[in-house]
Amino acid sequence: PQLNLVAHQTPSGPEIAGYCLNMDNPVNAVIVDYIQLLRGTNPKNTIRENIIENVQALRELANQLDIPVFIASQMNANQEMRESQSILDNATLAIFMERTKDEDGTIYPRMDIHCRKNRRGAIEADYQVDFEPICQAFGNYDK
Repeated sequence: PQLNLVAHQTPSGPEIAGYCLNMDNPVNAVIVDYIQLLRGTNPKNTIRENIIENVQALRELANQLDIPVFIASQMNANQEMRESQSILDNATLAIFMERTKDEDGTIYPRMDIHCRKNRRGAIEADYQVDFEPICQAFGNYDK
């Protein structure tokens, strides 16, 4: 199997779809990291309108090529944001992941995974898996 990584500076969903449809080799899956960074085709559109346009174009691509399209997004679960709701409304499957926390706010090396939407089947139980975060901070450490 061949893996093609395509790094494109802020494309739109329709541009990604066009690229995938015109590739010489068949596309087996598409992964979009952080949908909010994709631009829209109309610079006058709001962020919400751009997200809707991009998500719908990628959903059409998934249906046309019969492939999975994974869209990552950072959503705020505590606050219903219009952009987040637009993504959720257009999703076939929505999976939420969050760090496991105790009632006092203690964070554990585990991840809670919740399936919140599945148009093609039942919503199964929640899962908890081990999680090893990558250290992204600098500090004073004893040898």
